[in-house]
Amino acid sequence: MASYAATSPRLHLQTLSEDLHLYDMHAIQSNPQAMFWSSKKVSIDLEQTRTILRNSLPTVEQPWSERWAILLRCTPETLLSQTGGTDVSKWNPWESETGEVSAKELDQRKAGKLRMIGVIGIVREQEIGYRIHPDFWGKGFMSEALKMFIEMFWGMEINKNYDRLLAAADPENGASLRVLEKAGFVKAEYRKDYYERGALGGRKSDLQCFYLPRPSAS
Repeated sequence: MASYAATSPRLHLQTLSEDLHLYDMHAIQSNPQAMFWSSKKVSIDLEQTRTILRNSLPTVEQPWSERWAILLRCTPETLLSQTGGTDVSKWNPWESETGEVSAKELDQRKAGKLRMIGVIGIVREQEIGYRIHPDFWGKGFMSEALKMFIEMFWGMEINKNYDRLLAAADPENGASLRVLEKAGFVKAEYRKDYYERGALGGRKSDLQCFYLPRPSAS
């Protein structure tokens, strides 16, 4: 039975792994829309994504570096938001994906594997990062995943000494700004010409920083 770190009405969070999530992560990393606001360039092949995935896992030097796959649950609520129907048997969550996958991946999907629609986690110590496939934009999935992640983050032993969770977004990325503000993040420093966007050939972009204080114990 699959194990999940957190669950919400439409989603699960599952520790990111190469064995389970490589092909779905590649569908995100190779999508120009998904990568538009990233400092990383679009992955041109599976091996590039494999390297990115491996580099995002915890190490002895960076035990805080961890990611979770955002998985889409097969529930009537999910089906209504995605297709307008409720018949699970007629729904293929990978219908829009045309890339080749391994026989093992196909077997996993036929056996009922859930689709990874995004990734969320700690990208720098104490700082959250996230990304979601464009097929699932505008439906509240990222806000739902972030709410789960925040609750999980404060409850983890490794994070007990942190008094705040950090985040950042390009000020032109209105959707991400709204997601953070909805979750209670507060605007902090504004950094001019701070990072290079891979999708724009390294052109400098501004960065709006945020923080979320640790909730007071009740």
